[in-house]
Amino acid sequence: MRGLRERGINHIAIISGDHEAPTRRLAEELGMDRYFAQVLPADKADYVEKLQREGRKVCFVGDGINDAIALKKANVSISLRGATSIATDTAHVVFMEQSLGKLCELRDIARDLERNVRNSWVMILGPNLACIAGVFTLGFGIGASVLTNNVAALAALANGLLPMRRVAELEAERRHLLEMELRQSGFLHEDGSPVRPMDINAELVLGVAPALAAD
Repeated sequence: MRGLRERGINHIAIISGDHEAPTRRLAEELGMDRYFAQVLPADKADYVEKLQREGRKVCFVGDGINDAIALKKANVSISLRGATSIATDTAHVVFMEQSLGKLCELRDIARDLERNVRNSWVMILGPNLACIAGVFTLGFGIGASVLTNNVAALAALANGLLPMRRVAELEAERRHLLEMELRQSGFLHEDGSPVRPMDINAELVLGVAPALAAD
């Protein structure tokens, strides 16, 4: 919850079919701004619409059959691995983990994508508008216009590829952490090569042989 608050999410609510007391207690423990208790399955979508009528963009998280309509009506819908097929088919985003630990990461991805698209538009429109102004004020010709347009397009293309570079960096970091865990568990040699079953058997034989000799 703290991570979502830090990322600009200023209104978080629970829509639950449970009784008033446990729902209120859960909302207070999690620091929710609002809760709706004893909500019938068919009415969840109505509460989504109610929040939207208040001028809010609703991100709904659900994993059951009864959540399908609410997932459909929400601006952004999220489901989880292991949820019902109708929930995963309806949701815009499906987490491959059975937890909400990736919500903050999803928010970061969305914010970075929005910033990237905005920067690309600036890179395209800025030089071209300057070129149009140059035609009337500085006498720019066709060559300058073509050059400006191509440079702006290439800059926007390079900017659009930046998220792929970030994904590659994250994947390299995850692989490095995985290799470290495998080494610590004894499944990888120090040079990065995998431990073969015969290597394990050899170590077992070497460990047992001195004991046999002592006997």
